[in-house]
Order: sequence, then structure tokens, then C-alpha cells
Amino acid sequence: MTKLFTYCLLSLLIVVLSITGCAAGPVFKEQPEPTNGQSLVYLYRPSAIAASMGSPSIYLDGIEQKATLTDGGYMVMYTTPGRHTITAKGKSKIWGWGFPDASVMVDAKPQSKHYIRLSTSITAIYAPTALDFGLSYAEVPLQQGNAEIRQCSLIQ
Repeated sequence: MTKLFTYCLLSLLIVVLSITGCAAGPVFKEQPEPTNGQSLVYLYRPSAIAASMGSPSIYLDGIEQKATLTDGGYMVMYTTPGRHTITAKGKSKIWGWGFPDASVMVDAKPQSKHYIRLSTSITAIYAPTALDFGLSYAEVPLQQGNAEIRQCSLIQ
């Protein structure tokens, strides 16, 4: 009886959080090309129902950005040329659990465009009581990023 209750409760939690944790802004729209030597960085998180429970805060070179990266969402950042570190800090501010921090280095060239994909995962270690949450970043080729981001909504 206890196992059944735990499974039902976990299933209900996943459904509720996946519904409320999705991006709700406008669908992908190509941004203006970078000017004045800047670089355009698209940071996106494809929808993954099983891992939609957390929305990591995003930091560019240690400075927190104005929005969290929700499931199925994307952000736009214009940067100066040079090496930049993008970090996702995924701990829940309410419950204190969630994804570990993840970082990626972007070598931004003048007038360049970059697609950075944030992937999330949940692995059951001792189901249903112990779960391992994961975040990973990857810079993807322009063609792949352009195709995948079209399923995402702008985070405002």
C-alpha cells in the first residue's frame, strides 16, 4: 500500500510540475543579426516532460540573467567577442533540491551566432524515493540548433 501511494504521489507531482513549468512565451522568432562586433547566443532547453520540474537560473560570466530557463523555452543574449561562461544553477529556491550546476564556455567571434542546448535528465537511483537530477550544456551546430529551437518559446 505504501509503495502504491508513493508511486501515485510521484506521478501526480511530475504531471502537475510539468504542466506548470513550461515556457509560455511566443514561439521562436529569428533575432536580428548581431551588429557592432557583437555575437548572438541562443540558449534553449527542448521540452522534456520527465525533467521539467526545475527551471535553472542562468548566469552569463557570473551575472544572473533576468529569467530562468523553463522547459521548452529559449533566451537570447548578445555578447561582446571573447570567451564567455554560461552557467545554469538549478536548485529549487523553495524546496532546495533540483539540478546540479552546469557550465559551458562559448568562444564568441564578432558577428557570429551560437546555439547552446541545455539538456535535463532524471534518473531513478532507488525508485521511487531517490532520484538523480542532471543538467548538461552543449554548443550545437547552427543547422541543428536552428531546427531544435523552433519548438521552443521565448522566455520573457
